[in-house]
Amino acid sequence: MHRDTNRFADCLSDLCLVEKPVFLDTKFGPSMTDLMGYACNAKGDAVVLEPRPTRARRLEFLSKHLSRTISSDSPIRYQLLHRTVSAVLEAQLHGAAAAVVLVQSFGPDTAANFSDFSEFLNELGGGTGATKRVVSGPYQLGEQRDMPTYFLWWQQDE
Repeated sequence: MHRDTNRFADCLSDLCLVEKPVFLDTKFGPSMTDLMGYACNAKGDAVVLEPRPTRARRLEFLSKHLSRTISSDSPIRYQLLHRTVSAVLEAQLHGAAAAVVLVQSFGPDTAANFSDFSEFLNELGGGTGATKRVVSGPYQLGEQRDMPTYFLWWQQDE
């Protein structure tokens, strides 16, 4: 496979969209791309990018708000880290008394996903892991460890 790396030389961004909906295999519900960039290279060729902030900077930010050190080689799923901190920050922003992280799982074949969720709660200090359809918590999260945060795994079709 020939790779034309010059195609990306001197790219200039024309437009960046946050949470850009992209229809994949169905027209009923789009996939949300965190950040989608549209650019042109030095030759004027259009290029579509999906840039990501540096992993180290993002993990440092997430670690601060989870009151845990998360290394770049951590086995914890990034989606759990990101969604948890998002819920904590939104709860703080709106003066809420607590944050709730709800993971809705579709389909019966999610044993590995639930195991990862349970391990994540253990990492946060829960010790006992999680039980499906039972609220776990509170975990004291946030930069000041002052936001009671609850977790719920909701399994469809089980």
